[in-house]
Amino acid sequence: MGRNSIKQRNEMMAIFDIFIKEAGNNQENGWFHEIACRNPSHAFFANYYSFYVVPRESLNGKNRTVLNVYYGSRPVDHIIDQRFYDQNEKELPFPKQSLRFITECGAHLRYTRISRGSVICILTPATIDNIKQKEDSIIIETLHRPHSLTGKPLLKKHMDYLLSYFECTSVDGDPNIYDKIRIWWLRFTKPMVIDGKITECQITSFFRKIIQWSLTVGLSGAMLFIIQLFFSTLKS
Repeated sequence: MGRNSIKQRNEMMAIFDIFIKEAGNNQENGWFHEIACRNPSHAFFANYYSFYVVPRESLNGKNRTVLNVYYGSRPVDHIIDQRFYDQNEKELPFPKQSLRFITECGAHLRYTRISRGSVICILTPATIDNIKQKEDSIIIETLHRPHSLTGKPLLKKHMDYLLSYFECTSVDGDPNIYDKIRIWWLRFTKPMVIDGKITECQITSFFRKIIQWSLTVGLSGAMLFIIQLFFSTLKS
């Protein structure tokens, strides 16, 4: 890596430090709290799940590389389990009942700075004990120039993504048409993590199939034209 690249990487890391300091404030006057309050969905989710903006620090407490923006968890249902046998597999004289709560964890937005200075922004859906979403997460941005993190327009867009994702994946979500379109577009145009593996963007796969089909049809037409030309030449 050349000296210019090292300088650029150091600048990118310094910018992320500023982002952590200014946006990573979990108080009401923090950037994300201020932006979230403008979205009508936030009041409901913050009331029932709570809202957190928390940096994750390294072991020495200095080099912070991750910022988590997320809603907490709450019980949404309960199950009464009955046990007929004890831990030694002996039958109990009376069934033993225990109450088990079904908990939902809120949607999650994570900013991770990698060693090169780039920042990866990932959305994780609301999860519940007995329901699994199709995707584990959506990679919404890879910022090779993270300067935009120090401005609120990009953070507002990400916050809108987070709340729409929460509306679409929560058991108590009430997504409107804009939420549904927004999340459909993210799932169509962004890489997703499914079963721990990063998948190809659906839009990339879609256009590749169109190109393959066009080439196949075009090649078939060209072959047919050549054959017709060949036989017409023989006849003449």
